[in-house]
Amino acid sequence: MLCMLAGTMMLPSCDKKDGESVDMTKLTLEAAVTQFDDSGFTVKYTAGEQCDHIEYALVASVDAKKAYDQFEQGSLADIRQLALPETEVVFQQDSIGPYTLFSRPVASDGTKGAVVKSYATASSAGVLMSYYDAIIVKLKAVVSDPNCEGVGVQVASKQVVDVEMGSTIDEVLNLYYQFGMIPVYTPDSEFVVALNGLPDEVYYIGIVATDSAGAIISTSSYTLVAPQYDASLPQPGALTIEAKELYDDSARLVYTMGENTSGYYQGVMTVANYEDLYTNPAESYKDDPEGYIRQYVAFFANPMVTDDDYVWPDLLPGTDYIALGYPMNANGILGYGATAAIYFKTTGTAPEEEAALKTGVLKSGRAPHVIRAITSKDQLPAVMRK
Repeated sequence: MLCMLAGTMMLPSCDKKDGESVDMTKLTLEAAVTQFDDSGFTVKYTAGEQCDHIEYALVASVDAKKAYDQFEQGSLADIRQLALPETEVVFQQDSIGPYTLFSRPVASDGTKGAVVKSYATASSAGVLMSYYDAIIVKLKAVVSDPNCEGVGVQVASKQVVDVEMGSTIDEVLNLYYQFGMIPVYTPDSEFVVALNGLPDEVYYIGIVATDSAGAIISTSSYTLVAPQYDASLPQPGALTIEAKELYDDSARLVYTMGENTSGYYQGVMTVANYEDLYTNPAESYKDDPEGYIRQYVAFFANPMVTDDDYVWPDLLPGTDYIALGYPMNANGILGYGATAAIYFKTTGTAPEEEAALKTGVLKSGRAPHVIRAITSKDQLPAVMRK
């Protein structure tokens, strides 16, 4: 079984070192997998007529983000060369992947063509990662087995699975799938999974390949390590919140991200509830009640990664509310910017004061296309009030 995506990129003509022109439309490269099993895989190249040899390097897909820049610069370890007319490379691997293969054509004078990225996995189904940081990972479901019609994906903290659950990721996948707790995607679907916002956190990306009847074909897993804390990242710009339309039981709120922002948590609660949280924080937040509320919202909310224009339902009439926003850079919860907050009041007649106090966080996060990873409650202890 195999899954391989490949592409060819072209650039305008440029000058050779000896002054002769290289036609970059003829300095091209395509890559395709011709065999993939448990022991490895074979890649067959088709090169343009001005290609003298091929540079290539294979990395684990979880490392591809950093490795791409290093390959372009020529500093990536284990960059290899394939001299034409040879066109096939056999990779002996002891893992099912997924792998990312970087390749590029090189002319006889050293002129280099565009980098082609290819992806491969030997499992029935897998995922490709287009982006990840401490906050989210963007994934695409791929299949290599023609009998596979669904790709279940569950991201989970390795610490939670190995230590807190005392289990394995395969056991978690089978149990969660049995109870309908794993979202299943069709092939080529793109989606986002929310992480816990901590740099250096290690996750399992669990895959459940299913057939047309929903039966499990196979399970597999990969490891993802969130990027390290980067002190050089600029702080997030101002997050703005606007109350556009107010009704008895709803409010249209618009969140607009500032510069250098990877994501943000959003929360809406009654002012009475906000004041209760501020006055009675968890013991560890006695000296930082605002930090407690931020952690409280982060615990219940999924991170948003785009501007948001949404009508929040199920509000109480005639009630004072506060809308909160906590922007982050790619360092996640270690890279918070300034808190955004606005007050607004719904129309209509207010209910009894006691009812308002009991409402709590009515809707502290909205991201219907973002699935949250399994993370430890101990990592966000703010809700554990004594």
